[in-house]
Amino acid sequence: MPSSAEDLRRDFEARLNTKSSESFAIVDNESGKAIGATSFLDIREGDRHLEIGAKFEGLLRNQRLERDGSWRTAAYYSVIVEEWPETKAHLLKLLGRD
Repeated sequence: MPSSAEDLRRDFEARLNTKSSESFAIVDNESGKAIGATSFLDIREGDRHLEIGAKFEGLLRNQRLERDGSWRTAAYYSVIVEEWPETKAHLLKLLGRD
């Protein structure tokens, strides 16, 4: 967890410069302010693989030590190719584009 706006900016810039991931800001429509981020991770084009999530797989407890000294527990999600049509339809519905 970034401890300051500057830490968050540096972290996001580092993500933008990583070839194996794509990062996106989450912006509040009303205020126009960035309120979070999400990413496609571990992009491996040859394997047709990336990490994004949708079906809950499990927790990786104490996955990483944060800057504030606390341990981060990561929740892992997955979508396999057979699930993509249903997942895509659900995401489009959430976006009001169905």
